[in-house]
Amino acid sequence: MVLYALLVGAELDGLTNLQPRRGCDDPNFPYYLKLRCENCGETTAKATYVTLSEAVDQPKGRGTANLVQKVNYKSGGR
Repeated sequence: MVLYALLVGAELDGLTNLQPRRGCDDPNFPYYLKLRCENCGETTAKATYVTLSEAVDQPKGRGTANLVQKVNYKSGGR
């Protein structure tokens, strides 16, 4: 089996919906993302994966999201 990687860069401030054109039929399809903190510039060492089928509660009860992640400031951030 051959795997391909596509590198895409974008500013995603206030993002509410991200999916490939014409969508994806499989809600368990993993999107692998390398994330960079807007405040300190730290980039995740490993790719983080997100699926549409997994949702977590947002802090302070503001609904749900497919990904909630905090920066580890002890590892070179602020």
